[in-house]
Amino acid sequence: MAVEHENKCLFVGTIKANRRFEEGFELKYTTSGTALLTINLCVSEGSRTVDGEQRFRSTYIPLNAWGELAERFTEQIRLNDTVKVWSNYRTRSYTTADGEKKYGNNFNVFSLEVLERSSEDSEPAPAPAPTPGYRPDPARSTRPAPVATSSVDGDDDDIPF
Repeated sequence: MAVEHENKCLFVGTIKANRRFEEGFELKYTTSGTALLTINLCVSEGSRTVDGEQRFRSTYIPLNAWGELAERFTEQIRLNDTVKVWSNYRTRSYTTADGEKKYGNNFNVFSLEVLERSSEDSEPAPAPAPTPGYRPDPARSTRPAPVATSSVDGDDDDIPF
C-alpha cells in the first residue's frame, strides 16, 4: 500500500505586532504586481515545572500568502485576531548582497480562518473563508501600482527567513 505524503502545516495562533510589523502583518507588491502578505503569528505551548507551575513559551512564525489570497486575507484579519492557518513548508536558498549564501524557511498560506476577533474590535468576524487548493486568476485581480521588491515565482529574496 502506497502512503501519500502531503506538505501541510496547521497553525492556530494570534496575529501579533513586532518591530517589523506594527499591525501584525504587511501587504506589499512585487515588481511584477503580485501581492505578498506576511503575517506575524504567535503560537504558544504550555508545560508544567516539577513544582506544578504552569509555564508558557511563545514562538513567532512568519507566514506568507501570495496573489489574490493575500489581498483577500488582508481584508479579513486584524491585529490580535486568533486564526487557524493551513500552509505548505518550503526551504529556499538566497544570496545576500555580500555574496553569502543563506537558507530560509517559508510557510506559504493557502487557507486562513478567523477563529476569534480581538477584544478591541467589536465587529463580528466575517464568515470563514478556507480555500484549500485555490489558484488565483491573475486576469481577474485589480492591483495598485507595484512597490519595488524582488520576486521570482513567489520567492522574495528581500525576506531573509
